[in-house]
Amino acid sequence: MAETDKASRAIRHRGDLSAYLWQPTSGPLPLPPFHCRDVDLLYGVFTIDREAVEPFVPPELRIADSNLGCYAFYTVGAAFGLISYSQGFCAVVVDDHDSPDGSEGAFMLHSYVSGRAQEIIAELFDASAVPGKARVWSENGLYRASAGAIGHDFFGAAVRAKSGQLHQVDGTDLYLGRRRSGELVSYDISYSGTTLVAQTADYWIADDAPAVLKAARPVQHLYAQFLPGFSFGWGVPRPIGPAPAQEAFEGGRAFLELFSRSDRAALLVGNDGRIMHINPRARPLLGDDLAQGDALIKAFRPSERSELEAAMHHARSGTGRSVSQPVLLSRPDRPPIIAQATAVDPVIAGGGAVMVFLIDPSVSERGDATAALQLLGLTPAEARIAALVGRGYSPREASDALVITENTARSALRLIYSKLGIGRQSQLAKIVARLEAD
Repeated sequence: MAETDKASRAIRHRGDLSAYLWQPTSGPLPLPPFHCRDVDLLYGVFTIDREAVEPFVPPELRIADSNLGCYAFYTVGAAFGLISYSQGFCAVVVDDHDSPDGSEGAFMLHSYVSGRAQEIIAELFDASAVPGKARVWSENGLYRASAGAIGHDFFGAAVRAKSGQLHQVDGTDLYLGRRRSGELVSYDISYSGTTLVAQTADYWIADDAPAVLKAARPVQHLYAQFLPGFSFGWGVPRPIGPAPAQEAFEGGRAFLELFSRSDRAALLVGNDGRIMHINPRARPLLGDDLAQGDALIKAFRPSERSELEAAMHHARSGTGRSVSQPVLLSRPDRPPIIAQATAVDPVIAGGGAVMVFLIDPSVSERGDATAALQLLGLTPAEARIAALVGRGYSPREASDALVITENTARSALRLIYSKLGIGRQSQLAKIVARLEAD
């Protein structure tokens, strides 16, 4: 039982975080992705009474025939993009929305979240997230958790480890929620760490708990697990159904600011082929030939236009956001420039938008790909990891170089691969090599 004792000591060492998590702050809401570490999580899967739960599921969704639900309670010791917080939630598995690793998606029925994280989650991911807190602790050989409003818990669970052996786990889950705006969204949660396989010993719901928690009362507990000190990341929420372009841009204001400040010349091109934005580094390369609102291809030779159109089409229709092959573009009275296209998340810039990077071969630009990787949707921390791993570092070597844990690096890599639409280090190496090419 040495591993079980180790997990219990880790909880005691971190202490009951709930007293410190209610931290009101102000200012603009940060935008995902978010990365969380030093997480203690209690998680269980059970069957539900389908007829009781259906009134709480949006009509656009259908409860899966498996009639599965899940509960989770966790505390976050440290978070990038979010302050430390805690959450307890209940969700139900739905059809036709699978995660990148093939597991079924789950719709969030109800949750309690502490601190400003509640405002962020309710606004961006799931309006069922209400102010509250969650606790996770060990007591008398059981791992226990509860959640509810501040000062009053509404539901909780206790699990017993089946053995003392910790198992490595990683993967990506998909969750769905309805925003305050009424928009239904899906988002990935990528995770990495160790788990103790367990069974649910107790699950309770207070008499005065919300009706949705009572409706989702477990019929039969199937399995549970306790994950001490693991890491996970929130992906960017994706609208289910068409999203107006203006709303997409409003949600991507931080991206546009980064785009403008980037030290790499780049254009944002809409689905119609017209230039939506030109950053300051790109303007000298284009001169007066092109302006915002112009069709990008008009300034180049016919043979080059077809190549550039093909590169942008590849970026739009490809399975992921890998960078296209370079295209050589002529300029009057000046050396040619090189263009490469990559797709942009539709949540950030509207459906069909692409980023076109411009490189002047006559000027030495070789260097760090970190800034360009951020333009592809990675956070600064993820971009640093991606740049190193893309140059051949192993996850362990990258974690040593960045002074982070190997679990954190591996968890971040899953998010990076998901965002870039790739699955192997060799594909990341190609992207980084092209972004750093002369």
